[in-house]
Amino acid sequence: MKYLIILASLLTTFSLFGQDERPINKGNFLLGGSTNMAYHNQDGKSYQINIAPSFGFFVENNIAIGLKPNFGYYYTSSDNDELSFKQTSIGAGPFIKCYFNSGLLVELETYFLYGKSKYDYGDMFGTIEDDSKQIIFSPGIGYAFFINNKVSLETKLSYQVAKIKSGSNHNDDSESLILSFGFQIFL
Repeated sequence: MKYLIILASLLTTFSLFGQDERPINKGNFLLGGSTNMAYHNQDGKSYQINIAPSFGFFVENNIAIGLKPNFGYYYTSSDNDELSFKQTSIGAGPFIKCYFNSGLLVELETYFLYGKSKYDYGDMFGTIEDDSKQIIFSPGIGYAFFINNKVSLETKLSYQVAKIKSGSNHNDDSESLILSFGFQIFL
């Protein structure tokens, strides 16, 4: 109980002092990034990781625009590992982010990704490699916890819509809820 009280006191102190002065003013720069990961183990296993650095500029107070490169890896396999799918992707896209005085943030981002895929069908059909192009649209809402007047820790829940076209003329659409964590440095 003693440790819980100390932790609550520290968080309150950081919150009171960290949220007063925010560097979200016109003319400031924004550097940082975010990541999200997923793991699923049912009828096989799959995991995914995405890393997205960000570079932005405040065009108005509380409103930043910028560019986010994106690096991703996805893997899935059947229960007995006979069948598997691997994909790596790289790309970038613009974002616009709006900060509110309460710490709430709203972000809209779009990615244009290029991916390399490898399907391994085991002894039955062998291995097939393919290229893909993706367009991703992702609005999200989150919270920025300002540690001080130069750094914030951020979490965001996004609804992601992806349009995927592979080199083998296979088209796919997907929708996902994504929880991401990141940090920003304000200059």
